[in-house]
Amino acid sequence: MPVMDVAAAFYASGTFWAGAGVLAAVLGTLAVVWVTFTVGFPRRRLYYGMRAAAPLLTAPPGMRSDLELRHRGTPADRKDGEHADAGDWQVLADTRVLTLELVSRGRKDIPSEA
Repeated sequence: MPVMDVAAAFYASGTFWAGAGVLAAVLGTLAVVWVTFTVGFPRRRLYYGMRAAAPLLTAPPGMRSDLELRHRGTPADRKDGEHADAGDWQVLADTRVLTLELVSRGRKDIPSEA
């Protein structure tokens, strides 16, 4: 039996085309599921970075020892029953001004609720 007759008989058989149909149906189903998940669940990525950190107090060296920054404690910092008074002020050491960069590189906008 020549090879050409075997190949022709193989492609003409019903079993081959049934298997090819099942394979096409499975691949089509996988493609639909993949597209549904890709569109239905967009990637939302928020990248952040610190571009600069500069000292807040930039006075000349002779004046820096005379300067200090203080922060008054918030009500959440106080214990039950404590009242705000002059003793709530805390001296801050090594204060800095930061420049932050936020970048969204996703397919969709990030809602403010997120």
